[in-house]
Amino acid sequence: MSSTLQTTEDGAALPRVAALDGVRGGAILLTLVFHTFDSTQSWGIVGERGVDLFFVLSGFLITGILVETRDQPGFFANFYARRAVRILPLYYLFVALMLFVVAPAASLLPDKMGGVTDLRALADGPSGLWTVWVYLQNFVLAQGPRSLPGLGHLWSLAIEEQFYLFWPLVVAAIPASWRFRAFSGIVVATFLLRTGLVYAGALTPEWQAREYTFTRIDSLVIGAIGALYVRDAVVRQRLEPARRALGRRRWLALVAFAWLPTITLEGDASEVIPKLVYGPGLTFVSVAFLLYVLGAYTDRLSPWATRFTNSRLNLTLGKYSYAIYLFHFPIAAAMKERSGGKLSIGGSPVTLFDSVVNLAVAGGLSLLIARVTWVVWEQPWLRLKRRFAYTPVGPAGSEPT
Repeated sequence: MSSTLQTTEDGAALPRVAALDGVRGGAILLTLVFHTFDSTQSWGIVGERGVDLFFVLSGFLITGILVETRDQPGFFANFYARRAVRILPLYYLFVALMLFVVAPAASLLPDKMGGVTDLRALADGPSGLWTVWVYLQNFVLAQGPRSLPGLGHLWSLAIEEQFYLFWPLVVAAIPASWRFRAFSGIVVATFLLRTGLVYAGALTPEWQAREYTFTRIDSLVIGAIGALYVRDAVVRQRLEPARRALGRRRWLALVAFAWLPTITLEGDASEVIPKLVYGPGLTFVSVAFLLYVLGAYTDRLSPWATRFTNSRLNLTLGKYSYAIYLFHFPIAAAMKERSGGKLSIGGSPVTLFDSVVNLAVAGGLSLLIARVTWVVWEQPWLRLKRRFAYTPVGPAGSEPT
């Protein structure tokens, strides 16, 4: 499925698939729910799976680009330059604003706002703060989200950036005929390592397993296997029976492992579910999400899933998902009490109603900031992609990227 001769606005390697913007929108919507809902609401906990969907989609898209452009001149230079232009300007703008504007201003905010304590702690310069400048913060945040107060969501961006750094080397080094076996081996090895560490008690609490690169890489590589599936007939032949068998049941697996953290057990049984979720569960959920991504990419989703994925809301959220992800977290934190994840605004007798209001306010403000930063900050930087084009560059608007 080569797109090397296609004219695009910024020289992208692949044509844009609108449905995948909808997938991004679904991922950021889950993440917003996770960070804005009252912690007693099970939907809030389910929203944690949004990052898993982002990981699978990133592995799918990035590997597709790398496979398609492997034999082109400037393979490494073009990839790294285009990733840097897309990711770094907004990321460092956010970090700079948080450290040099928002955190120092926290002393002016009322104490009731849940994020104020974290922002004041951030202004004091917590240990390991330097890691946010070099994308190593996930190793600090694995000790707890307030290890870097106010920046607790940046662990996932560190994992993705580390993946972007080494994955081109992997794709370039492994012959095409060996990629499926190599990628599958990475998934199995990560699955066994993480599950072993969780059940051996080496990762305590168990959620630490989600934030170390060496225990999360399988989610990204599962997406990479999906990129091989849509391009390699041999891989497709091997996986198609499993895809068909799992296709109708993917939501059962996803729902089961998404809701497990909401179940409360007593005594020794209370240790069973966290180990299951953060051990084998992360891999199972990623497989389920890969089926969703493949369905969206190949236009084989059910009618209701297609309507949801291609809804105007999801497509809009997907377009601005990166900026929303960066900016939503401090906004959501400011609307919660520090203790217990309770909402500090609202006050209605219906917690779910307050949670929805919280979601709407934080989501709306994040989207507004994302739109502004897109126009005044991101777009000027993104024009630099034309200097590192994979394909012939056409007039503006020929192909959105």
